[in-house]
Amino acid sequence: MSSTLNYLTRHHMAIKLQRLPAVPTLPEGYVWVPWDNRLIDLYAEVHFLSFRHSLDSTLFRSFNNRAGCWHLINEIRNRAEFLPSANWLIAGPGGCCACIQCLAGSATEGNIQNVAVLPTYRRLGLGRALVLQALHSFKQHGLTSAVLEVTAENGPAFALYQSLGFRKMDTAYKEVLSDDIAY
Repeated sequence: MSSTLNYLTRHHMAIKLQRLPAVPTLPEGYVWVPWDNRLIDLYAEVHFLSFRHSLDSTLFRSFNNRAGCWHLINEIRNRAEFLPSANWLIAGPGGCCACIQCLAGSATEGNIQNVAVLPTYRRLGLGRALVLQALHSFKQHGLTSAVLEVTAENGPAFALYQSLGFRKMDTAYKEVLSDDIAY
């Protein structure tokens, strides 16, 4: 079986942090879990389970296995720009189900690295809550803007970021070999 060469669209998006909506209340039974180095295995597992069958896993091969996800989260937490207060897990009745990883990209700009929500927990507002929690953390640290990248073919994520006020700044096209590139 041969793979097909495809192109995915990646949007670089930015937002100013002056006027942010409040962080929404989590659904009943869900709680915020702040960053703790001892929870790296949970972050990696949520990341893996969220991305393993996604279009982004064709772009980022580390998303396809637990070890790759663990190494990614570990690399993020070991960077000098790591901002623990902007990194969160959400736990629900079934355990941890969503997470976000962030860096202070510069003295004025936060950088959202990954937003992960397990497929069965999507459409509950957890992604929106995670992003807003991170943006408020950035603002509390004196940052004035935030950036992220999103695969445009991931319509729900792109729409979420637009609805929060992120604006497309740049577009890139990435080659992928894949037989299945549908979200």
